[in-house]
Amino acid sequence: MDAVLPVLFFILFIALIVGIAYTIFSRGIRIVPDGSVAIVERNGEFNRVLAPGRHFLFPLLDRISKMVELKEFEETIQIDNVLTGDMTLIDLDISITFRLAHYRPRMIKRDEAEIRRPRRVILWNKILIAEEDVYKAAVSVDNWKERSKRDAVTTLQDYFNTINYREEIYRSEQERARDPSVPAPLPRISQALTSLVNEKTRGLSEEERKKRGIRPDDPRYRGYGVELTSLTISNVRPDEKALQLWDAERQARAEAQIRLIKAASDSRIREIEAQNERLIRETLGLVNVSDYLTWRYIEAIRQSGRVAPPPPGVNVGEMEGYNSGGYAVSRSQNTPPG
Repeated sequence: MDAVLPVLFFILFIALIVGIAYTIFSRGIRIVPDGSVAIVERNGEFNRVLAPGRHFLFPLLDRISKMVELKEFEETIQIDNVLTGDMTLIDLDISITFRLAHYRPRMIKRDEAEIRRPRRVILWNKILIAEEDVYKAAVSVDNWKERSKRDAVTTLQDYFNTINYREEIYRSEQERARDPSVPAPLPRISQALTSLVNEKTRGLSEEERKKRGIRPDDPRYRGYGVELTSLTISNVRPDEKALQLWDAERQARAEAQIRLIKAASDSRIREIEAQNERLIRETLGLVNVSDYLTWRYIEAIRQSGRVAPPPPGVNVGEMEGYNSGGYAVSRSQNTPPG
């Protein structure tokens, strides 16, 4: 019996060691699902980023603080009461697609490689994602998805505050309705907004900051590792009162243009009539206006086939007479054709 107890205690000790080791090992195994990465902290500080797959963590030292999804997210946001540069209130919808920024390695010189530490990247679905961007999205901001949507909305509002909606969008859309070859303004604006939002979400490189003269410590262009892949503006709805005012102005301009055309036409008609009158007088040799009016009156009577009294100011004694066909004028100088 005395010889059995030491063996029994030894077996229990080994079992205890194995149990503790199994517990530690089992608790240290962590599986990161596909399409996500994990932020690992050691003693409360950032340690590393885990790619999708199976990993081992030291219990009591390491823990997973956050899971960050790598897939693209799409959101449709309705924005109301956007004030444009020409003081027009509009409502519109935007569709945005965003994700953690994909790492695009570039060639660097050999001397740069000696002083620059290579960025640690994660390979997922044949895509490189920098650990630094994951850390920024998970740690530097509270909620990178909501922050991305908020930055997209504020950037759009600031951009529309600088443009003339009526000239750059409203009239361009009207011209495009008449002529489909006219380029649409909204895709151009969407592309410009995508670049502006990425300056906030992804940040600017050191080279780009130097080129623009931006301070390295400017927090507006640090970014938080998120890339906006697309931004689409749709369903733009200007204020109803503004539309009514623009329609009234357009109608007033059309009426004014019609009046100008009519006045020009009337002036041209009077000019042509004056030219015709001058040509007739020169052709018939009529000296004064009274002779011309007398001739016009006689021609009108002949064409109507009826007899009428002579016009005022016409000396009937100077006429040879008249019949049902009209007067036959006899002048010492010229006689209009009968």
